[in-house]
Amino acid sequence: MKIFSLPATFATLMILLSGGALHGADVRQVQDKLKAQDFYFGEPSGVMDEDTATALRRYQIRNDLAVTGELDEATAKSLGVSATAPAAANTASADRKFLENKVVGVEQPQTTPPPAIPSTPTVSLAERKQLLVSEFLALTSYAAADPASQAEVVRWSQSKLKESGYYQSRIDGVPGDGTRRAVAAYQADHGLRTTGLMDELTLEFLETRIVSRPGPRNFEINVQMAPPIRGQQIFRGLRVR
Repeated sequence: MKIFSLPATFATLMILLSGGALHGADVRQVQDKLKAQDFYFGEPSGVMDEDTATALRRYQIRNDLAVTGELDEATAKSLGVSATAPAAANTASADRKFLENKVVGVEQPQTTPPPAIPSTPTVSLAERKQLLVSEFLALTSYAAADPASQAEVVRWSQSKLKESGYYQSRIDGVPGDGTRRAVAAYQADHGLRTTGLMDELTLEFLETRIVSRPGPRNFEINVQMAPPIRGQQIFRGLRVR
């Protein structure tokens, strides 16, 4: 004889009320870790916003992790933080076991298994590099340019930053950590919005002035642009495809 039916078990309520979502303190810890490694440029807020997701994607690209923009288990382990709230999950599991084994005469609701989560596709090294380039130029008019032209713009930027003493690494067209740090330092010294990413105003400053890194002999030089060549597309004095 059926006594009554439960539309939702106590364990389900426990999961809903105290599941594994990140709290503000946890998000702030993640932001602190990302900021310490130059992946997060804002001030830690404890809010899982788009800037935090973008910083997570940068970290995942640089550490050969699945690029999700989320704090998954592999990313949390790499950062040295916790991605879930295990205590709440253990409590819910114990409650479910009690209800299943101890409550007599209760009709258990029928449940269907959750759909399988598709595996994250593997991202090649070339695709990872292009993701870095696309993000680096997202605030410029070259965001929709073809990959070859974008790489030429990045190489031009690296060359100008190296010429003014901000960049010391290879000019390779890939905006890695060194390039972003150089851009951020250049922006800070010139009163620009400090993001570590290229924008139109930063490109304009690099084109029209080269100022040595802070020191007693700072000077400004006007850059002479090469004249356009018929049949070729010219970007800031450089031939691009």
